[in-house]
This record gives sequence, structure tokens and C-alpha cells, in this order.
Amino acid sequence: MSICRLALAAIAAFFEICHGLHVPSSTTRSSNHSVGFSSTWDGPIPVDFYVFMGREPNGRKLVAPRASVNIGGVDEAEGFYTLCKDSCPTGIVQHVGYTTSYMRICPCIALLLVADLMSDFRVLLEASQDTPLFSMGQYLEVDAGQELFDIQKGHGTLRDLMDTGPEKAYYRKPGHLTVWIANDIGAENPRLSLAGTTFLDQPLYDGTPGAGVLLDASVSRRGRRLSHEVGHVVGFHHVAGGDVSYVYSHYQCPKEHRMFRWKTMSSPNCEMNIMGSWYDGPYCCPSASLLQVGSSQRATCLENTASAPKQPFCCGSQCSYNCPKEEPPMTFATSEHKDMLSSIVQCWVFLRGHAPLPGVSTMEVQRTKRVECVDFKTALGSCM
Repeated sequence: MSICRLALAAIAAFFEICHGLHVPSSTTRSSNHSVGFSSTWDGPIPVDFYVFMGREPNGRKLVAPRASVNIGGVDEAEGFYTLCKDSCPTGIVQHVGYTTSYMRICPCIALLLVADLMSDFRVLLEASQDTPLFSMGQYLEVDAGQELFDIQKGHGTLRDLMDTGPEKAYYRKPGHLTVWIANDIGAENPRLSLAGTTFLDQPLYDGTPGAGVLLDASVSRRGRRLSHEVGHVVGFHHVAGGDVSYVYSHYQCPKEHRMFRWKTMSSPNCEMNIMGSWYDGPYCCPSASLLQVGSSQRATCLENTASAPKQPFCCGSQCSYNCPKEEPPMTFATSEHKDMLSSIVQCWVFLRGHAPLPGVSTMEVQRTKRVECVDFKTALGSCM
């Protein structure tokens, strides 16, 4: 048995030992996992998964969304398909001259997503904190109509889901992180699809609905997309790209964690941050508008073309093209941003269970400061 399978088995056994719970099979409709810890932040934050069921073209029965079957890179050993194909429903699709495999999302994948949240955020917390920040909450498959299985407008749907009240089974429970999972999430541009979307900076205040993320079921494990979206929930903007006019500010937090003027990467490097990267890869930039044609740096990179781009490449006048072809694993703890991200997540944890500032109503907390972050399947998007 591989290390990865042992890790998954250990997670499952952990829940069973603590509460006598059985990790559900792919046919299970609903399951609850909860782990009670006493800690400085009242135990881990439960992560609830609401999986929207629907019908595929020409299909008659309700099915769960299709998950990633990627086996490239680290996903060959640690991906969802490798570790969950014996637990989740799988199948073969016959095409003209070839076949493809598919797998539907199931609790096995949700457990891995929570395990990744635990490990990804753990590097930002104090080493003395033994209690994980997150735990598996509820996993529920929901028939809420075809419009939530194949979502046409992800932006509007996110707002509707965030405003959903307790009359729906998939509403945001106070103190919880809610993950809504769909088969496809359309963007404003009909040619694009979203990998995930959420609102920036969602404190888990006392007496208010919890945080929420809308996620496409087909995201790969290696891409760490749920961790990225939860980073937005905590208050992280993108760390790569142009300058952004964003100030993280919560005056209820301890002085050293309460306010940060956001900074993006100052130059390319050989690290991969979950919130974005500017990797100084060995290949030339495939974009003609960004190529430094004739420059001294142009001669140091490996040839690349826009018609068949090779990765990893670097674009910009500061590229030195000196990083390996194999990118390192993604992490929040990159050298330029670890301290700031660590302080922000500590502020988010500190705010958990606190009341909003005096004079601010629950409704105002939910409807103000709504900055939506959208991320596409092909690239990170924006927060606006």
C-alpha cells in the first residue's frame, strides 16, 4: 500500500475511532463526520460539502458531477482518480476510435480535499498548534434542479447560494465552511468556465452564516483549487499579477495581525504559491507581445511558440529562466508572502466566534464588503 493510500486510510480510521463513523461509500446519500477538540479556537472548522446532482445529456437518472481523472505529475500517485477510483463511481465512454474514463465525485474525494486544507494551512500556523484548522463536516448529495448541476452564470449563482437561508438543506451553517460542488460553472464569457468562485474575506462571526465556496467538481488535486478559494475566504488576494489596491483590515484582531496593505510578487522565482505564481521557468514566453526579442535574456531561455507552448515558461523583463522544468509543490509558505499570509490566517482564526463590531448588523456583515473572486479553469481570475 502506498503512502498516499495509507494517509487516506488513516484519515478514515481517525473519524471511525473518534465517533464510530463509517466513511460512506459512493452510494451513500448523506453522511456526517465531526471531531470534537478543545483548543484555543474551539476545535477544527467543519467543512460541509453539498454536491448538486443532475442529469447528463440524454441521461434519465440523477448522477453526481464528474470529478478529475488527471494522473499527470504528482496526481499519478496522489490524485483523486488514483486514490478514489475504487470508492467513487467510475465508467468508460466510447468515442470514435478511442475511449475515455470518468469518475464521479464521492466522499473519498471530499476527505482528500479536507486533508489538503489541513496540511496547506497548517504551514501558516504556529508549530505548537496541534489541532488541525479544518475537519470533515457533512457530505450531502442534493437534487436542487438542473440549474445547480450545470450552472450557467456562476457569479449570480454564488450570490444566490450565499443568500440561501436555513429553509434549504445546503445553506451556510454558522461557524462552518460550506463547499457547493457543481458539474460545470459558466462564466460571463460563454466560452469560459469557472474552476471556483467565492467572496474575499469571510470572517466566521458569531450569529452569522458561515463561509461559502462554489467549486467545479473537475478540479485536480495537484492544482489545490479548493485551498486557493478558501485562501480568498480567509482574506488572501492573488499574489501574482499586477498591483492591487487591497488592504486587509480587521481592528478586532491583535495589533500585529490586524492590517496589511497587499503586495504582489516583486519578481519571478522558483516557488509556487497556492494564491498564484510567477515561475521563472526555462522556456521563453510564448506570447509575442511579451517576448524580449533581441534582448540578452532572450538567448538564455529554451525556444517556445504560441502555437504549441511548452511549460513552464516565464514572461517579463525580469525573467532569468533559471528554474527547473519540474515545478515544486504548491504551498502558501513562499518566502515573499509567508509572514503576511500567516498573520492574516491568525486574524481570521481570532475572529471566529466573535461578534461583529458594535453597531454593525448581521445583514450588513453579509452584504457589505462583497468582493467576488473568480478563477477560471485555464487561469486565475480577479477579485472585484
